[in-house]
Amino acid sequence: MRDLEWVIRSPSLLSSALAVELPWTEKFERLRKDSQPLRDFLNSRPSSGRLGNWFEALVGYALRESESEPIDWISGVAIREASHTQGELDLIFRPQSQLLGFEHWELAVKFYLCIARSPCEAHRLESYVGQALLDRLDLKLSHLIEKQLPLARTAQARAHLESLGFRGEPVSRLFMKGRLFYPRSWNPSEVRLPEAISPAHERGWWMAWNAEEFLGWAGDARWVILPKKRWLGRVETDVEPQSSREVAETLDEHFRTSRNAIQLARLQPAFEGGYCEALWPEAPGRGMILCPGWPSSGPY
Repeated sequence: MRDLEWVIRSPSLLSSALAVELPWTEKFERLRKDSQPLRDFLNSRPSSGRLGNWFEALVGYALRESESEPIDWISGVAIREASHTQGELDLIFRPQSQLLGFEHWELAVKFYLCIARSPCEAHRLESYVGQALLDRLDLKLSHLIEKQLPLARTAQARAHLESLGFRGEPVSRLFMKGRLFYPRSWNPSEVRLPEAISPAHERGWWMAWNAEEFLGWAGDARWVILPKKRWLGRVETDVEPQSSREVAETLDEHFRTSRNAIQLARLQPAFEGGYCEALWPEAPGRGMILCPGWPSSGPY
């Protein structure tokens, strides 16, 4: 349920006019008391274990349930010319209010790290990268805008979609969520953002692993290490979180044998009991720990 709420209510990564949002309705509010309909839907969908597929399934449910009446929709539509696959359309649907044409949405959930030399140089899209460095925000946006969004208007796509019952002119949009991580030592108020990025986007911090540096900064904070499937929604738990010392021991062991990044959430006591994630910027909540020496130790 927390992941669904994040998919709907978290800010878009993009400030572009192409970006689109979904409404939060009373129907979703009722899932807080009984989330079985959501679980049934997710269990009915094929699962690869990839975070992107999980995100797409949640978007599909949110889109379907945001309409008062059933809508025609399909996902993962492969467009082929002879034996060559030109690409895949993430989501095709026809809203109840749309008499002509249909909607084509490209979906993306991304977590990029800013490696600009200073906050004032963070305005370049190529400064936002994945752990492997070759995955860059500028390249991802270029692919989405220049290849994926126009794909639904190609002759091959139009013919295939018409055979599936979707006739007329498509309206193509981006639904892109995620989080951008900035060097831990930066002052967030000094970051100069790229024009394409929403000022409201979710933020976090990153650091290359150094146990002494982490312990000197983290102090008596409490943490939870997040598996990738828990990277979306805000963390709430009744489980006692780990101390900074315990996290340091775990990460020392992890980086002896792996170069994979680790995501942490800083927790604080919740009013109703248990623990909840500390919110940015009041406290340094969500963070990414990279292998020692990153990014100079990449690419991967």
